[in-house]
Amino acid sequence: MSIPVLLADIGGTHARLALFYPQSTLEAGGAAQLWCVEKLRCADFGRIQDVIRAYLMLPAVRQYAVPEKAVLAVAAPISQSKVRFTNSAWEFDTDELAAELKLSVKILNDFEAQAYALAWIQHLPVRWLQIGAQSAYEGLRTTAGPGTGFGAASLSRGGEVISCEPGHVAFAPQNQQQVRLLSQLWSWYPRVTVEHLVSGPGIANIYAALSTLGGQPMTPREAPTPEAISEQLIDDKQSVDSTSIAVNTMSLFSSILGAVCGDLALAHGCRGAFLVSGQLIASLGRGFDERLFLEAFHDKAQYADWCRAIPVGLLQSDWPGLEGCAAWCCLNR
Repeated sequence: MSIPVLLADIGGTHARLALFYPQSTLEAGGAAQLWCVEKLRCADFGRIQDVIRAYLMLPAVRQYAVPEKAVLAVAAPISQSKVRFTNSAWEFDTDELAAELKLSVKILNDFEAQAYALAWIQHLPVRWLQIGAQSAYEGLRTTAGPGTGFGAASLSRGGEVISCEPGHVAFAPQNQQQVRLLSQLWSWYPRVTVEHLVSGPGIANIYAALSTLGGQPMTPREAPTPEAISEQLIDDKQSVDSTSIAVNTMSLFSSILGAVCGDLALAHGCRGAFLVSGQLIASLGRGFDERLFLEAFHDKAQYADWCRAIPVGLLQSDWPGLEGCAAWCCLNR
């Protein structure tokens, strides 16, 4: 085989890396075949260079030819050579990174990368929540998802990727309960954004706010992890008490995420498909309420039928960012 390309999807918490041979994947032949996929904790490394070097030094990786090119998807806005991560202290200069690692480097926003993979939508592992009216996936396709933050991007019918930063849009409450929630979050944050509610830290914010509003003051740092809240929810639903903080937290999270995604679909003119991605949703298991998500996705007054006509699904890939980087390689080789 020829020389592989180094792929990386680096967020605020984890770095996922792999090797990829662009010539091994035909655009019509299915999803990308990745080699030596590894997930490393960003907190274990001081710089992005360090995590890439650690990956390249793994025995399994060293069996392959040394990459000459890297395609990196990062959780940061990409507008110049200096890149600052949104939800971590990492920053780097693209030219300096390339020189230090002796690689040519292409930088993509993390969801920009995922949007390229939408070109292979028929081959992606998707669990559809609604089929909609566009069975051929015609029209603009959007992917979005919560993690350490909240991101999204779209792929136009002409193959152009449209990037955005929806996690930093102001949160708009949909009912009085959400108004009270917003009021509590204002005591912690001067500007409450979508990301303060539909992300891993956002789940902690909701839990702490509900606890505080219920007379048991709590800061977001004191809240359980999203996975612990989801497990508590399952236990609570099996008991008589279905009004626990955990149940209400996950109901609010599911509903707010649906409302935000529906707004994105309208704002982007999404007709082809809307995919929700991210390991956070998978880790929540039954804690994520698909019914509430779809109800809020549809709740758009005279545009409810528009939202019902969009195919909506959960992307069940373990490596959507890496697959997006692979798609970019195939489209730009």
